Amino acid sequence: MTNRLAIAREAMRAAFQVRRSLSIPREAPVNPFDLSQSLGIDVWFMDTPSLEGMFTRSPDPRIILPAWNHRPFGRLCFSCAHELGHAQLEHGNRIDEYLDEPRASKDPQEMAADVFASSLLMPRPAVLRAFESRGTTPTTASSLQLLTVAFELAVGLETLVKHLRWGLDVIDDSVLKRYLKVSPKQIRREVFGAESPAVIVPVDDGWRSPSVDLEVGQAVARPSNRPLMEEASPLLARKLRVDGWNVYVARRPGVAAIDMDGRRIPFRVARTGYVGAWQNRFLEDPEAT
Repeated sequence: MTNRLAIAREAMRAAFQVRRSLSIPREAPVNPFDLSQSLGIDVWFMDTPSLEGMFTRSPDPRIILPAWNHRPFGRLCFSCAHELGHAQLEHGNRIDEYLDEPRASKDPQEMAADVFASSLLMPRPAVLRAFESRGTTPTTASSLQLLTVAFELAVGLETLVKHLRWGLDVIDDSVLKRYLKVSPKQIRREVFGAESPAVIVPVDDGWRSPSVDLEVGQAVARPSNRPLMEEASPLLARKLRVDGWNVYVARRPGVAAIDMDGRRIPFRVARTGYVGAWQNRFLEDPEAT
């Protein structure tokens, strides 16, 4: 066994152990921010666009990330899981700077943290269940289904597609190439139109993520035959109705819930570009009217 393979296996085991320690089944999606807090690691956001992520052990364990207006949601989630990997694998303090392109080669600790993040967010049972619950497979999913699965698993679309090919080997090179031709922006425009909000999270009947998290100005899409719970109404304004979907734009911070066939899913809205501790992220803005 090569050293890199041994490191990868150790990282994968550590990710699965985290799930076991918190009684989270492998087929269930996770929220890496909430999960980090459950493990006693604070998560903070800073107005620092040059930062990709940071983990520090002193004086208290903390993960520091750029504010959401600097990165897509999926990338921030993966960065959080990556920094959590440094913590769980007992690495020292780490600072990862923002790069437009991935490094050509990584040191063993960076590779291990990436494997940890992928294994934590996208274990095989969770990925396969996400497609099965929507009546599709990794090779036949529509672009919108792919994007929905990526949001549910808290990763970026490209990260999901590459994991399907190289991490799980459930698609071949031709499917990989086809999926990589589309971007979240293209999918959003094709499904919801050019005038739709810049971020729309499609929450369909297969959704199993433990929460739906947005910032003011971002939107959630629900099937038109699935109304939102009344308590979510103060946080949202309906933007448009298209192709069997209602699109609601988040208009103020706060926490409510949406109904998923009898399951209450927390629906949380933060101020745009929020800076501060994760646990305070969704407090209502005292200046809001």
